[in-house]
Amino acid sequence: MIIKDIENDAVSIIDDPKKTTKLLIVANRKAHSERKFLENIWHYLMLLISLITDWVKGEYRQISFKAILGFIVGLLYFVNPFDAIIDHLPGIGLIDDIALLSFIIDSFKADLTEYELWKKAINQPEVTVEI
Repeated sequence: MIIKDIENDAVSIIDDPKKTTKLLIVANRKAHSERKFLENIWHYLMLLISLITDWVKGEYRQISFKAILGFIVGLLYFVNPFDAIIDHLPGIGLIDDIALLSFIIDSFKADLTEYELWKKAINQPEVTVEI
């Protein structure tokens, strides 16, 4: 699956709360199972999942469509085991996933920081993965 295909999938998922929620559950489960490989991006990945969760619930909407689309593209790529480097290859299967997620996190870091400040301001834990 190439990025353009994933982007098209993301556009169809973004308007469907059930599909988005399912993606969040799968991404969260995979992230936790691969945590040792994700340490460098862990905080922001959990923040990203939390942000989309709150966005789906309608609790947080102070973010651009472009950022939400980027985050969903990143998660779709992350959960796809048959991307550029097959995830089942021990030690190297997540390299492309981490690279793409790092790029997306860096591209929208200001949005993630704004969200983190919002979470703190309303006294919610900074990372909430409950769906």
